[in-house]
Amino acid sequence: MGMVTETGVKNTIFGQFKYDNTTVDFYYRDTKVGEGVVERGRAKWRSTRMFNVIIDLSSNNISSNSQLANDVNSGILPLTTWSRLRGRGTIMFFMEKNKSVNMNCTMDLAIRTRQLQNVICN
Repeated sequence: MGMVTETGVKNTIFGQFKYDNTTVDFYYRDTKVGEGVVERGRAKWRSTRMFNVIIDLSSNNISSNSQLANDVNSGILPLTTWSRLRGRGTIMFFMEKNKSVNMNCTMDLAIRTRQLQNVICN
C-alpha cells in the first residue's frame, strides 16, 4: 500500500536551516513495515518548509502469528514512525550551529478510508 504524508520543518531561528537527507521509518507493533525519503533542503528564516513524503507500506516482514489478522478485521492498524533530521542553522549570517531533531509519532491507519487518525507526535 502506498501512502503520501505531508510533513514539514519549522525553523524558529533568525537564519536559514539546511538539513540533510533522511528517512522516515514506519513500524507496525515494533516491526518495520515501510519507509520514506526526505531529500535534503532548507527552511528559510522563521518559516516552515512543507513537503510530501511518499511511503510504501508492506506486510512482508510481519510474522504469521502476529495480531495483524485481528487488526485488519477491526479496520484499524496501529502504526508508529521514527525519524531523525540533522542539519545546520546559520544564525544572523555568521554563526553556524549543528542541530538534530527526532520525530516519534503514533497513529492509527483506518483501512477502509485509508486515512490516518489519532496522530500524536513527541
